[in-house]
Amino acid sequence: EMQRMKALAEMDGEEADTQGREDEYEDLRKAQCRHRAGIVVASAMALSCFILALVSFAQQRPRHHNNFFSRGLDLSDPADSMQAWLKTRLSFEDNSVTWFWFSGEIFEQRDGSKGKKLFHFEGFNAARYVEVEGGYEVISREMGVYRDKDSGAILEQWESPEAGKVDVIHVWNDPVNWKTNLSRSIEYGGTEYTQMGDRVSFPMRIWMDKESDLSVAEYPMNAQHDRYQASEMFEFWVDKRDLEDPSPSAPATVSWTRIGPWLPWMCYGQQQGHLVYSTSGFKLRSYREIPAELREYVERHDRTYMDAPTHYETPNQSSFKYFAQLYRQRKEAADVLFEQLRAAGLEEGGVGLGEQA
Repeated sequence: EMQRMKALAEMDGEEADTQGREDEYEDLRKAQCRHRAGIVVASAMALSCFILALVSFAQQRPRHHNNFFSRGLDLSDPADSMQAWLKTRLSFEDNSVTWFWFSGEIFEQRDGSKGKKLFHFEGFNAARYVEVEGGYEVISREMGVYRDKDSGAILEQWESPEAGKVDVIHVWNDPVNWKTNLSRSIEYGGTEYTQMGDRVSFPMRIWMDKESDLSVAEYPMNAQHDRYQASEMFEFWVDKRDLEDPSPSAPATVSWTRIGPWLPWMCYGQQQGHLVYSTSGFKLRSYREIPAELREYVERHDRTYMDAPTHYETPNQSSFKYFAQLYRQRKEAADVLFEQLRAAGLEEGGVGLGEQA
């Protein structure tokens, strides 16, 4: 009987062990099911986020960006040519700033003489564009510095052969804006081009003939004529393969030639002759690519030039208009100082200080 009871006890233990193993297996199976379900849910959520991101990105991309890529770029089509020009001159990336840096020389030319080098010239333009009904607004500002023709140092004063030592007034043109569309002429760029193999160039021809901001009567040492006449010839070069690439911007180079009157601060008066600017440059990827010395000069004098404007404004700024504004400001300050010194001299019973002023 004792042996039978012992055998029964052993059988009960084995059944208990079997039941325990079955319970453990069931728990393990449920855990695996929960794990697989978690993976499925997480994958679905990740896929949903990815799809939403793609939709958002597609909605934010500019509409022009790849209009011609699916069928190939046809520069003979004015719409394609305009978009290729914009990609060359600017960038389709939302709200991005395009930087064009340039460097070259300025010469004077008079009748009966060859050109004489006066300055080295360096600067940049910062621009963005906005699409508007019927075309585009290009919004920019630009600066440039006159450098010593031999040492390359940025000039603050210059020895004028007509007036002795004069203050150099660098270029601070803000804004420099224009509008363009398919019906505009070559002056604004876009629909005309030259192609040689994979190389494409887009010209800009700017002709200026207007009443000068500086009259000879009011500014006899600073105004050469009562009318302002000048011409500027740009050529923007780009590789056609970069235009067809789906990136929002294309690497480009530029040449810029300008023919214009004497600069007001040179104090050449009405002498015969003109200035010739000969420069070239590159499209940069960011402000940080501008040469360090030029960036440091901007950051010391006017930090707004570290970015492009955000709104279209008129009229545009020019070196002649800037000179007139600066001249009037200095004249007003000098008049105030003169009156203060004259009053101080009279109060002391003499006019010495007034005469010195």
